[in-house]
Amino acid sequence: MKFLILIFSIFCFITCNARTAKQPPEMGGPIFNKVDPEISKSAGSGFVMPKKRAHALTAKDLVLMAEKFWQEYGKEKSKIVFMRPTSQFFYQDLYLCVLDMEGKAIVHGQDPSFVDKNLYNLKDSKGNYFIKEILELMQRQDSGWITYYWRNYETHEIEKKKAYLKRVGNYIIGCGAYVEN
Repeated sequence: MKFLILIFSIFCFITCNARTAKQPPEMGGPIFNKVDPEISKSAGSGFVMPKKRAHALTAKDLVLMAEKFWQEYGKEKSKIVFMRPTSQFFYQDLYLCVLDMEGKAIVHGQDPSFVDKNLYNLKDSKGNYFIKEILELMQRQDSGWITYYWRNYETHEIEKKKAYLKRVGNYIIGCGAYVEN
Protein backbone atom coordinates (compact mmCIF):
# COMPACT_ATOMS: atom_id res chain seq x y z
CA MET A 1 0.00 0.00 0.00
CA LYS A 2 2.84 2.41 0.87
CA PHE A 3 4.41 1.60 -2.48
CA LEU A 4 1.19 2.61 -4.32
CA ILE A 5 0.97 5.87 -2.37
CA LEU A 6 4.61 6.62 -3.22
CA ILE A 7 4.03 5.87 -6.93
CA PHE A 8 0.86 8.01 -6.92
CA SER A 9 2.72 10.91 -5.21
CA ILE A 10 5.54 10.76 -7.76
CA PHE A 11 3.02 10.66 -10.62
CA CYS A 12 1.19 13.73 -9.23
CA PHE A 13 4.45 15.61 -8.76
CA ILE A 14 5.63 14.87 -12.30
CA THR A 15 2.24 15.69 -13.84
CA CYS A 16 1.94 18.96 -11.95
CA ASN A 17 5.47 20.08 -12.84
CA ALA A 18 5.04 19.07 -16.47
CA ARG A 19 1.89 21.20 -16.73
CA THR A 20 3.49 24.31 -15.25
CA ALA A 21 6.69 23.84 -17.25
CA LYS A 22 4.70 23.90 -20.52
CA GLN A 23 2.81 27.07 -19.64
CA PRO A 24 3.89 30.18 -21.49
CA PRO A 25 5.31 32.88 -19.18
CA GLU A 26 2.14 34.97 -19.30
CA MET A 27 0.19 32.06 -17.78
CA GLY A 28 2.45 31.63 -14.75
CA GLY A 29 2.20 33.21 -11.34
CA PRO A 30 0.05 32.59 -8.32
CA ILE A 31 -3.49 31.66 -9.22
CA PHE A 32 -5.07 33.71 -6.43
CA ASN A 33 -3.90 36.93 -8.10
CA LYS A 34 -5.69 35.95 -11.31
CA VAL A 35 -9.11 35.06 -9.91
CA ASP A 36 -11.80 37.52 -10.88
CA PRO A 37 -13.81 38.52 -7.77
CA GLU A 38 -17.14 38.25 -9.61
CA ILE A 39 -16.34 34.73 -10.83
CA SER A 40 -15.23 33.74 -7.35
CA LYS A 41 -18.43 35.09 -5.79
CA SER A 42 -20.62 33.37 -8.35
CA ALA A 43 -18.79 30.14 -7.64
CA GLY A 44 -19.88 30.47 -4.03
CA SER A 45 -16.58 31.04 -2.28
CA GLY A 46 -16.48 34.85 -2.31
CA PHE A 47 -12.80 34.66 -1.34
CA VAL A 48 -10.07 36.32 -3.34
CA MET A 49 -6.63 36.65 -1.85
CA PRO A 50 -5.79 40.38 -2.00
CA LYS A 51 -2.38 41.50 -3.13
CA LYS A 52 -0.12 43.02 -0.51
CA ARG A 53 0.37 46.77 -0.53
CA ALA A 54 3.75 47.85 -1.73
CA HIS A 55 5.73 50.74 -0.26
CA ALA A 56 6.36 53.95 -2.21
CA LEU A 57 10.11 53.25 -2.18
CA THR A 58 9.43 49.94 -3.88
CA ALA A 59 7.55 51.90 -6.57
CA LYS A 60 10.70 53.99 -7.05
CA ASP A 61 12.81 50.83 -7.38
CA LEU A 62 10.39 49.49 -10.01
CA VAL A 63 10.70 52.73 -12.01
CA LEU A 64 14.50 52.62 -11.87
CA MET A 65 14.44 48.99 -13.01
CA ALA A 66 12.04 49.94 -15.84
CA GLU A 67 14.33 52.82 -16.86
CA LYS A 68 17.23 50.39 -17.35
CA PHE A 69 15.01 48.00 -19.29
CA TRP A 70 13.72 50.84 -21.52
CA GLN A 71 17.26 52.02 -22.24
CA GLU A 72 18.45 48.50 -23.06
CA TYR A 73 15.49 47.19 -25.07
CA GLY A 74 13.78 50.32 -26.40
CA LYS A 75 10.23 51.59 -26.52
CA GLU A 76 8.44 48.82 -28.43
CA LYS A 77 9.72 45.86 -26.41
CA SER A 78 9.30 47.81 -23.17
CA LYS A 79 5.66 48.60 -24.00
CA ILE A 80 4.89 44.91 -24.43
CA VAL A 81 6.70 43.81 -21.28
CA PHE A 82 5.41 46.67 -19.10
CA MET A 83 1.81 45.74 -19.99
CA ARG A 84 2.22 42.00 -19.26
CA PRO A 85 0.82 41.29 -15.75
CA THR A 86 3.21 38.37 -15.25
CA SER A 87 6.33 40.44 -15.96
CA GLN A 88 8.73 41.65 -13.31
CA PHE A 89 7.17 45.11 -13.67
CA PHE A 90 4.07 44.11 -11.74
CA TYR A 91 4.77 43.69 -8.06
CA GLN A 92 2.14 43.33 -5.35
CA ASP A 93 -0.25 46.21 -6.18
CA LEU A 94 2.31 48.14 -8.28
CA TYR A 95 2.26 48.61 -12.04
CA LEU A 96 3.90 51.04 -14.45
CA CYS A 97 2.61 53.96 -16.46
CA VAL A 98 4.53 55.63 -19.27
CA LEU A 99 3.65 58.99 -20.79
CA ASP A 100 5.20 61.04 -23.53
CA MET A 101 6.02 64.68 -22.81
CA GLU A 102 2.66 65.79 -24.28
CA GLY A 103 0.63 63.61 -21.89
CA LYS A 104 -0.13 60.72 -24.24
CA ALA A 105 -0.22 57.36 -22.44
CA ILE A 106 2.21 54.83 -23.88
CA VAL A 107 1.67 52.24 -21.13
CA HIS A 108 -0.88 51.85 -18.35
CA GLY A 109 -0.42 48.62 -16.46
CA GLN A 110 -3.97 48.43 -15.09
CA ASP A 111 -6.14 50.13 -17.70
CA PRO A 112 -5.19 49.52 -21.34
CA SER A 113 -8.02 51.83 -22.46
CA PHE A 114 -5.75 54.77 -21.52
CA VAL A 115 -3.03 53.69 -23.97
CA ASP A 116 -2.59 55.96 -27.01
CA LYS A 117 -4.86 58.63 -25.48
CA ASN A 118 -3.77 62.08 -24.46
CA LEU A 119 -4.41 62.33 -20.73
CA TYR A 120 -3.27 65.94 -20.30
CA ASN A 121 -6.68 67.05 -19.01
CA LEU A 122 -7.31 63.95 -16.88
CA LYS A 123 -8.33 64.76 -13.32
CA ASP A 124 -7.69 62.63 -10.27
CA SER A 125 -10.54 61.66 -7.96
CA LYS A 126 -10.28 65.01 -6.12
CA GLY A 127 -10.49 67.06 -9.34
CA ASN A 128 -6.77 67.86 -9.68
CA TYR A 129 -5.11 67.88 -13.11
CA PHE A 130 -2.39 65.48 -12.01
CA ILE A 131 -1.08 64.63 -15.51
CA LYS A 132 -0.52 68.33 -16.10
CA GLU A 133 1.32 68.42 -12.76
CA ILE A 134 3.47 65.45 -13.83
CA LEU A 135 4.41 67.11 -17.13
CA GLU A 136 5.26 70.41 -15.44
CA LEU A 137 7.43 68.60 -12.88
CA MET A 138 9.26 66.63 -15.57
CA GLN A 139 9.93 69.85 -17.53
CA ARG A 140 11.81 71.18 -14.47
CA GLN A 141 13.63 68.04 -13.33
CA ASP A 142 14.46 64.48 -14.40
CA SER A 143 12.76 62.72 -11.49
CA GLY A 144 10.46 63.41 -8.60
CA TRP A 145 7.38 62.53 -6.57
CA ILE A 146 3.75 63.58 -6.83
CA THR A 147 0.70 62.73 -4.76
CA TYR A 148 -2.79 62.29 -6.17
CA TYR A 149 -6.01 60.38 -5.51
CA TRP A 150 -6.94 57.39 -7.62
CA ARG A 151 -9.27 54.42 -7.55
CA ASN A 152 -7.52 51.38 -6.16
CA TYR A 153 -8.06 48.66 -8.77
CA GLU A 154 -8.29 46.02 -6.03
CA THR A 155 -10.46 47.67 -3.38
CA HIS A 156 -12.32 50.00 -5.79
CA GLU A 157 -11.96 52.73 -3.15
CA ILE A 158 -10.53 56.20 -3.82
CA GLU A 159 -7.13 56.27 -2.15
CA LYS A 160 -4.15 58.57 -1.86
CA LYS A 161 -1.32 57.53 -4.14
CA LYS A 162 2.32 58.61 -4.07
CA ALA A 163 4.08 58.18 -7.42
CA TYR A 164 7.72 58.29 -8.36
CA LEU A 165 8.44 59.62 -11.86
CA LYS A 166 11.57 59.41 -13.99
CA ARG A 167 12.16 61.13 -17.30
CA VAL A 168 13.80 58.88 -19.87
CA GLY A 169 14.45 60.84 -23.06
CA ASN A 170 11.06 62.13 -24.23
CA TYR A 171 9.12 59.76 -21.98
CA ILE A 172 8.12 59.62 -18.34
CA ILE A 173 8.05 56.30 -16.50
CA GLY A 174 6.01 56.33 -13.32
CA CYS A 175 4.77 54.03 -10.61
CA GLY A 176 2.64 54.87 -7.61
CA ALA A 177 1.90 53.21 -4.31
CA TYR A 178 -1.30 53.63 -2.32
CA VAL A 179 -0.49 55.31 0.98
CA GLU A 180 -2.39 56.09 4.15
CA ASN A 181 -4.08 59.50 4.24
